[in-house]
Amino acid sequence: MHYTAVAKKGQKHNATMDSFFLFADSKLLSSQKNVLVAALANEGKTCTGMCREISLQAGQDASTVRKTVKFFREVGLIDCGTRSSKGKKAALTFIGRELALMFAHGGK
Repeated sequence: MHYTAVAKKGQKHNATMDSFFLFADSKLLSSQKNVLVAALANEGKTCTGMCREISLQAGQDASTVRKTVKFFREVGLIDCGTRSSKGKKAALTFIGRELALMFAHGGK
């Protein structure tokens, strides 16, 4: 798939970042991409609240959304609370936000 990566005004992505985007686009399932895009719209909620809202919006099983968000947290795409840090507001990391924007625009 050919795409134009999203970058902040005046910034350009390097070849490593472009390769990462292509890799993520080819390896993530469409349901996982949808969760990442929905997470962008639900930032600022707790991790549990965000998962609940995404599950309702996307019509996906809540446990599937939680597992996907946990995976994204482990690989550094989402920063949100854990059992030991409850109540922390969810936010996408820089690379998570860039991926979500790319997926939201259909990879173009």
